[in-house]
Amino acid sequence: MGRKSAARRQLALRADVNWRRRPAGRNGGLAANWHCVPMSIGGGGGAPDPEASFSGPSQVRDHAFPQHPPGFATLDLEVRTKVRPLLCELHAHTTWSDGELALHELVDLYRRSGFDVLTVTDHVLRTDAAAGGGAPPAGVHEANHAAYLAAVRSEAARARRSYDMVVIPGVELTYDDPEPARAAHALAIGCPEFVALDRGLETALARASDLGAAIVAAHLEAPDDRPRRVRRTQRFWREWDLLGGLVDRYELFNGRDLFGWVADAGPPAVAGGDFHRPQHIGGWKTLIPCEKREDDLVAYLRSTRPVYFALVEPGLTPPLRRRRDRPEKVTAAAS
Repeated sequence: MGRKSAARRQLALRADVNWRRRPAGRNGGLAANWHCVPMSIGGGGGAPDPEASFSGPSQVRDHAFPQHPPGFATLDLEVRTKVRPLLCELHAHTTWSDGELALHELVDLYRRSGFDVLTVTDHVLRTDAAAGGGAPPAGVHEANHAAYLAAVRSEAARARRSYDMVVIPGVELTYDDPEPARAAHALAIGCPEFVALDRGLETALARASDLGAAIVAAHLEAPDDRPRRVRRTQRFWREWDLLGGLVDRYELFNGRDLFGWVADAGPPAVAGGDFHRPQHIGGWKTLIPCEKREDDLVAYLRSTRPVYFALVEPGLTPPLRRRRDRPEKVTAAAS
C-alpha cells in the first residue's frame, strides 16, 4: 500500500460516520445536499459534542470512502458539534495576483456554490533577485496593499449584507526559489498589514503571526511527490520541525491533492482549494465549527482545535435510487 493510500485509510478510521438518505431539492438556488463523511486530524480540542448534529449545505461527493452502504446514491454528512460548522474556502486567488476572476466575481461564485466563508489570499512575492529572475507575476506588494485590503473589506461588507457570507482578507506569502528545498508558501489569514518577504520567510511568518494572522503552510510537497505545479515547494517538508513554531496549521489537502506526510506527522491541518480558475471550485474543503465571525474563525485557525474535511463537487445533482431493503427511510426523508 502506498503512502497516500495508507494516509487515506488512517483518516477514514478517524472519521465519525453517519449515513443518512436525503431527497433532491433546492438550497439557495443550488442543487440539494449530497455529502460524504467528514474527517478530522490533528488538534487537541477533544471530541465534538455527541448531542448536536449538522447537515452541511453544499454538494459533496464521496471519492475517498468507497465503503458506503450499497444502494445509496446520495449521502448526507453529520458533524456532531454544538455549533453548525461553516463550509470554508481558505485559499483563493483573484486578478490581484494570478487568479482568473476579479474579486467580486470570486465572491459571487463562492456564494452561488453554497460556501459560508471565503478567504482571499493573493500572492505576496519576493522582490530580490534570488527569487528566480525575469519579470515577476502580478501580486500584492507594499505600494498596492492598502488598495487590496480596502477592496477585500468592501467585498466582505457586500457579501455579509447580501449573502450572510464571511469574506476574510489574507495573503499567500510566496517564498519562491529555484531550489525546491528552499521554497515555501504560507497563507496569512486575517493579516491586517503588509508583510514583506525580503528579510526571509521566518521573519515574514513571525511578523504576520504577531499581527494576529493565522498561518497555514501551503501545498506541502515532499521530494517523492509527483510534480503538480511549476513552482515546487518542499521547505516545510524538509524543515517542518524547525518552522513548526511559526505555523498554526498545515494543508493536508490542496485542491484534490493529499499530502501523506502531513497525515503521518499529525499537526493541526486544513484543506484549501488553491483557487485560480472556476474549475478549482471543487475539491477538498474545511468545515470549521465556530461562530460566523471573522475574529472567531481566525482565532479557531490559530488554535489546535479540530476541523473537518469534505470533498465538494458543485453542480452535481444525482438521482436518488430507492433502497429496496429500507423503503420506509426513503419515504420519511422525502416527506
